[in-house]
Amino acid sequence: MELNSPQSRLAHIESFVPKTKAELEAIKPQIIGNPHLHVPPRPVEPVLLVSLPLSQKLFAIQKFISQFEYNYHEGNIFSDASYGRPVSAVQHTARAIINAALPIRCVEGVFLALYLTRAFNNVARIPLSFESEMAGKKFGHIVLAVRGGYQGSWGALGISRRKSLAGAPLVYPSLSALVQYFIKGYKKCFHTVRRVRLGVPVPHDMGSSEVLNWKAVTFEIKADDSIWQASIDTHVRSLDMPVARRSVSLSPQRRRPSPQREGRITV
Repeated sequence: MELNSPQSRLAHIESFVPKTKAELEAIKPQIIGNPHLHVPPRPVEPVLLVSLPLSQKLFAIQKFISQFEYNYHEGNIFSDASYGRPVSAVQHTARAIINAALPIRCVEGVFLALYLTRAFNNVARIPLSFESEMAGKKFGHIVLAVRGGYQGSWGALGISRRKSLAGAPLVYPSLSALVQYFIKGYKKCFHTVRRVRLGVPVPHDMGSSEVLNWKAVTFEIKADDSIWQASIDTHVRSLDMPVARRSVSLSPQRRRPSPQREGRITV
């Protein structure tokens, strides 16, 4: 059987899926109690030590999210992935996702990212959505864009069918550069990105009753057009986001009391 097109590969996969209740009942004995079918390992929640650099913390969080199986089933979602809910509800759903350890999609991946970065008060977190097109069909995807570090670098956390559309390391100098990274990933999947949507910065108080705005601003993406890049970065500069501050450590000489002001530290 030739598997040269997405349609032929999908048809090949669907040929193994039972289509009636009778077919499902027939294969149950082959699954239940089969010693050769191992239970998938549960994702292990990372231990985020305070001493770890932010980039390593985000790497550990992305690794944890990637341990979840992706939910390929179109008609069955195992958690409440609806928008228009307060931050506290998102936290509740994230805890339920961790406890259940069932397959998830991109929205649940963002829920996990928000929950696991709730203590990073100096990190800005913005929902970043993509609308792409392939073979006349439209597709949606969402990740959590994060900005942190002393250089204000950007990265992303999330999950996808494709590794290139999941997370991104904290190395991009601007949000538009991060978006460009994802657009290149889409091209590898033969998708064309048509629109990018930004939400508002998410508060770190996970008990907040504030309803999240996931798609506050839309940017049209056009080939060979840099206007959208400038528009994204201009919009980001107008947002009220936390800024990381470098802690100041005093040298041994500066810790010595001043002769004129005994007992005080002169900086």
